[in-house]
Amino acid sequence: MKKRISLDPLLLLLLYFKDSKGRTEIRGRTKLEKLLFLVIKELEKRGYIIEDSDFIPYTYGPFSTRVFGLIDSLSNDGEINIRKENDMEIFDLSEERRKELGGKIPRIKAMYPDVVEVIQEVKRRFNELSTDFVTAYVYFKYPEFTNKSVIRDKIIETIIEKIERFREFVEKTGISEEDLLLELKLIRRRRKGQ
Repeated sequence: MKKRISLDPLLLLLLYFKDSKGRTEIRGRTKLEKLLFLVIKELEKRGYIIEDSDFIPYTYGPFSTRVFGLIDSLSNDGEINIRKENDMEIFDLSEERRKELGGKIPRIKAMYPDVVEVIQEVKRRFNELSTDFVTAYVYFKYPEFTNKSVIRDKIIETIIEKIERFREFVEKTGISEEDLLLELKLIRRRRKGQ
């Protein structure tokens, strides 16, 4: 039997858990939507049915009217805070909701360990990345959601340019890609050990 879970708790838990830098906030509506999309797709692979999920291919990749409505509803109800910083919306749980949810986390972890694991992993891996990188990952991983995108080529070109600049850095400095990747692994191990 497939397990069911609603979209609402997924969004709240995504805002509850910390990323690899210890932050809970998510910067930008697009990033919030893409992170939630990644959580949903990963849970579907694990046999979950996500109630109320309505992601479709759209102009900027996977889009959900339900997620946009849910964000506004939770904000109006005082469960999440949305603040603006340089024209960017920044999302976080309200303090009251954070405290309430914090008291329920042990029970949630016991009942839905795989849900918590997926949300924590997505938040740790992707929250500190730029929206362009998160979007590019979604585009590469789920191309069936990009067939109506008007920015697909731009996103892919941006990532390729960054890779080319990285390779230029490696070439000019004499630092090998292997050395950089080794250093990256060490950094990630230190972060996990914190």
